Amino acid sequence: MTVSRHIVSLFATLVCSAHIAAAGDVVRDTLELTKGFHARPAELLEGRLSGVQISSSDGSVNGDLLVNIRGLNSLRSGAQPLWIVDGMSTVSAPNLNPYDIESIEVLKNVSATAIYGFKGANGVILVNTKRQTQDGLRTEWHSNAVLSVPEASGEGSAALGHNHSVAISSVNGQSLFNLSGYWRTDNDVVKGNGNNSGLVNVLYETRTNPVVWFSTNTMLQVGGSSSTTGDFGPGEPAFLPNDYDNDGELWRAFNTTSLALNISTNLSFKINLGVDYLNNTTYVWFGNGTARGAAVNGEACISGSSMLRYYARPLVNWHRFIGKSRVDLSAGASVNGDINRLNVMRGTDFFTHELRARGLNIHASKTVIDNHSTDYFSNGLFATAAYSYDDFAGADAVIRADRTRDFDDRAVLHYAVGAYVKPVKGIKITAGYGMGGFEQVADYDQFGQFVTEAYPAVADDLTYYYKGLNRIASREWNLGAEATLLGGRLDLAACFFSKHIDDGFFAYCFGRKMKDSYLWRYSSRTDFFDTSSSLTTTGLEIDADARLIEKESLQWSAGLNFSWTASDTPLPGILAGFNTALKYKQFSFQAVSNGAALSDAGFFRLGRVGAAYDLRRIRFSLTGYDLLILGSVKGVYPGPFPYARSVVAGISVTF
Repeated sequence: MTVSRHIVSLFATLVCSAHIAAAGDVVRDTLELTKGFHARPAELLEGRLSGVQISSSDGSVNGDLLVNIRGLNSLRSGAQPLWIVDGMSTVSAPNLNPYDIESIEVLKNVSATAIYGFKGANGVILVNTKRQTQDGLRTEWHSNAVLSVPEASGEGSAALGHNHSVAISSVNGQSLFNLSGYWRTDNDVVKGNGNNSGLVNVLYETRTNPVVWFSTNTMLQVGGSSSTTGDFGPGEPAFLPNDYDNDGELWRAFNTTSLALNISTNLSFKINLGVDYLNNTTYVWFGNGTARGAAVNGEACISGSSMLRYYARPLVNWHRFIGKSRVDLSAGASVNGDINRLNVMRGTDFFTHELRARGLNIHASKTVIDNHSTDYFSNGLFATAAYSYDDFAGADAVIRADRTRDFDDRAVLHYAVGAYVKPVKGIKITAGYGMGGFEQVADYDQFGQFVTEAYPAVADDLTYYYKGLNRIASREWNLGAEATLLGGRLDLAACFFSKHIDDGFFAYCFGRKMKDSYLWRYSSRTDFFDTSSSLTTTGLEIDADARLIEKESLQWSAGLNFSWTASDTPLPGILAGFNTALKYKQFSFQAVSNGAALSDAGFFRLGRVGAAYDLRRIRFSLTGYDLLILGSVKGVYPGPFPYARSVVAGISVTF
């Protein structure tokens, strides 16, 4: 596609702006200091890209990270982007070994994400894991110690955390093997808040046969979390370590496998297969020290959820050079499925509080069990065509047809067109238009998450016959320009976009009463109710990347990004970020900051400042996080939790 995309190569590079039809310039970033503190890929993007906002769901160490690309695309759902790891779409934002990450690509324009059909309207984030390129055996070890202190006295106490990574890679000719392990312990400045997680990743890739290429990547994760903080309502404190627990346990298995057949010089076939399974159990306890628990002599909830996603994507690609022209054609299909299960047990009136939530089965006098299941299946066909002439001009187009089982009688089309031209050396003008989508399925008990107005009530024993579909259709046009100046040492990029979003929720009944009976049975779909709304967002994004000094012993680079959006949503209208990296012989320095301005508030945040010293194969590093925050920080740390400043001391060894 010839539409704007941004790439952050977290192993060694930072790219300000590029196009799919042309490679982008690279700014070297050999520090990797960010990885000593952040484990989630989204955290590695903070302050790096225009139009991308990273925030916490509740401000705690266990809070989910929210990623909003070009504003909020829906007021009904989370509007989170699609995450793809090594070609496989994941059930949620992944937790990875940060030292396994080679690069992250953020696709923002709808004309770039239309090829992902019902999953691309909120943006797409592609995570590529690391692959060693040099023959031989290589071992890497990273250890970091984290000290966090609360910003204000009386809002918690100092906390210690640590993380460790070990990776062994072997390259023999055209075959690659990588085995890595990662362990992380986080402790919050609030007593009782923390988490532990462990990861094992196994990657194998071979290209020994010039015709057949094969790759498989497997990740296993286990973890646990604990929290004693929450929003308990007016008049109650936010921290109740003796009377409130919210503990969690999870394990996750992920695999993506790809097979490529190079049929001829111009023709190839590739298929990606993937599966992602996530199992999560939570234990929530309200003791008599809370108003909720005191009213019923203790209340507890145990919930167990499982999410399985499977994915298949075959693709045929053909290309040919005709003089100074190049033609690319591709066609493919995709099959996506989600299987979600949720089992909830609630209990009240405990005759002993000794075991808290874990004693629900034997200590609660009153219990209620709820079971929920939501299945999703969609398939699609797509085709792309691209033409370029002598790196001067080009155009491309995408069309895709998707159908969601049970909800669509016929396919829904998504499409995109784009073009670029280079009128003079170092200048590129781009334009694009596209339509993308996003959807998710909900059962009756989840309708309230998507609908604020009243909707018809259903008898409890009939709710499983009712399903809802939240579907977003986003239409966007964009106009961009890129310039490479000063002999390639300064890159500038700007993009103006305008998009219109139709956000609807459609509820259906999949059952009917049997004749001459009070019993129901499954039947064809009938309308239950629907509601819809629309949003319009307009914005401007500017990125600048400069290599200020490029000498053998001294390198200095800096990047600046700015975005402005106008919309009816409450997200910040202005986002800005700055980063700089300096390397002098064995010494390295890095700083990253970001800020935002809302209608009535704003903040500036010095996200991280770090330094490192290389002594042959050993690196010593010291990094500070959130050392300075000015203004309202609710855009970064919402909720009742105090925010903390952290210092990370690390050591890395390569041999």
